[in-house]
Amino acid sequence: MRKKIFWPVFIIAVAALLIYVYREYNRKPTNLSGTKPAYSLSAIELANEFENDETAATIKYAGKIIEVSGVINAVEYCQDSLINILMGDGLYKVSCQLDDNNMKYEKHYRQQDSVTVRGMCTGFLLNVELNRCVIVK
Repeated sequence: MRKKIFWPVFIIAVAALLIYVYREYNRKPTNLSGTKPAYSLSAIELANEFENDETAATIKYAGKIIEVSGVINAVEYCQDSLINILMGDGLYKVSCQLDDNNMKYEKHYRQQDSVTVRGMCTGFLLNVELNRCVIVK
C-alpha cells in the first residue's frame, strides 16, 4: 500500500521542483520603471554621502532602488551592450549602468544634459554604482 502512494507523490514532487527550477532559471529581472524608489536625491548628494562616510552610506543605500538626478558628465560604452552614464562633480561620480530595455533612449542624451535615473545601488567602487537603470521621464 505504501508503494502505491509513494511513487505518485514522489513523481508529483519532482515535477513541481522541476517546474520551479525552470521558472527561476528563466526569470527576468524586474523593470524598475514602475517601481517606487526608496530614496530620491541628486547625484552630487549621493556621491558626497559615500565620500564622507562610505560605511554608513553603504548600509543606507546598498540593495535599494534609488532615483538620482543630475547633469551627465560622460557616456561610456563598456562593451557591445553595456552603457554607463556618469553624473556628478568632484572626484567621485555616480555610474548608472543602463538596463537593456532603456538603452535606446541613451542616444537622446549627451554631456551637460540634465537627466533623472532610477536604479539599484550596488555600492561604491571608484564611483557610486547603480545597476539596471532606467531613465525617468
